[in-house]
Amino acid sequence: MGKLKVPNLQGKRTIREFASKSLISFVSFIGMWMMKKWGVFTYTFVFALVQIVLLSKGLWDGRSIIIPVIIIVNGFNNPSKMT
Repeated sequence: MGKLKVPNLQGKRTIREFASKSLISFVSFIGMWMMKKWGVFTYTFVFALVQIVLLSKGLWDGRSIIIPVIIIVNGFNNPSKMT
């Protein structure tokens, strides 16, 4: 494994993308904390979208999926506890 690539956050569009992703992820974490199914679905959608963007920009790294996948699997393993 090589060095981890750090995305260049210069430019208004990239900063807006990062800020909107962060805000939506934060809202989805609140939803998961409150045991809402929409929280898991929203987090999964944002995760997939970010992975596609990283792949298209050549910044994808396999290590970037470990923790999100654990969160998603745990979320989908407890659907009966969620409303």
